[in-house]
Formats: sequence, structure tokens, C-alpha cells
Amino acid sequence: VYRQYDPDIHDREVAELPRLSKVAVGVDFGEAASATAVIGLGLDPQGRAWAFHEFYSHRVPASVLLSECVSLKERYPQIMGPLTFFPDWNEPEFVATLKNAGLHVAQASKNIDTGVRLIWDRLRRATDGMPGLYLTENMVNLKRELRSWRYREGRGGGPLTWEAFARAPCDCLDALRYAMMGLMTAKAPPIRVQWMSGRRRVKVA
Repeated sequence: VYRQYDPDIHDREVAELPRLSKVAVGVDFGEAASATAVIGLGLDPQGRAWAFHEFYSHRVPASVLLSECVSLKERYPQIMGPLTFFPDWNEPEFVATLKNAGLHVAQASKNIDTGVRLIWDRLRRATDGMPGLYLTENMVNLKRELRSWRYREGRGGGPLTWEAFARAPCDCLDALRYAMMGLMTAKAPPIRVQWMSGRRRVKVA
């Protein structure tokens, strides 16, 4: 699905993480055999997105997950702007817990077609030859899912739906989509480059 992902182009070391003017955190709650995933995504001063934080665990206690979310800003001094959490709405009690802890929480958009296409656009190189999305070295499970997610054999055209994809772990990808849609639909700082998406020019500002 994400054939544009190339470690030589998109991977960066944590030490390279710049100041982030706006941060969105996607939270995907695990069910049954799936994992709970938390992905932090921020915009740098040039308007590029950085996936810089990953939490991935099966059957994680709510107290541990809450601590993970509450401590996020303290662990990354590069976060200079607002931080918003975009959790899946399948766990309303935990969403309420996040709000009660004083965190800024907004409902995640679960539109699979929009989310996948936004990530496609960001993985492409911009007019200056650089991509619109970087992943730091600690994003181990997210990178694995980027490489392994596949389409279902015989899928048709048109807007993407869940039926288009083969069954495979995509917990981090879900959290990345929530964060990406939250980051891109909110008002972002002016961008200095533009990304091309097929025949249309995509402005992310």
C-alpha cells in the first residue's frame, strides 16, 4: 500500500528531530489480538511532518497508557506548540480519562480513504526533492507495518474501504492516520513547499 516508503529517504535519527510547532498524537486501542498503539506526529518549521514517538503494547493497563500520554510533552523538549490527542472512540471511558488528566483531546477521523491518501502525499518527494514525512529510528513497529500492509487480491478501483486491504497488523498505521488527519485538518503554519499528488497540487496549509 505504501510503496513510496523508502528507509533511505524517510528514516532519520532521533537526534535530528527539530522543533515541532504543532503535534498530533494518534491513539488506537487494541482489541483481542491487536495491539494498542500511540503515534506522535509533529510539524517542523518548514511544514514537514515527523513521526517521532511510538508506543506499542498488547493488553496494556489503562494506568500505563495514561502515564504514557501524560508524560509525552516532558520527554520531548522539541515540542514547542500545542499537543492534541486523537484517540479512537471505541474506548469512551479512557477518552474521558485523558480529558480529566488535562490533555487536549479531539475525536479522531476514521475515514480510511482520506487518511491513506494523506500519508501517500506526505511520503512523496516535494518539489525540492525532499519528502513531506520523516520517521525517526524508534518507530520500529510503524516501519514494519508500512512495509507489510498489502491490498487484497482482486480489489476494485474507487475510494478505498477496509475491504480493499488484506488482513494484517495495522495498529500503528491506524494511529498514524488519526494523527495525520488531525494534524492536516487543523490550521497549520504556512508551508514552504508543495507536494504533488497525481495531477493535482496539494497545499498543506
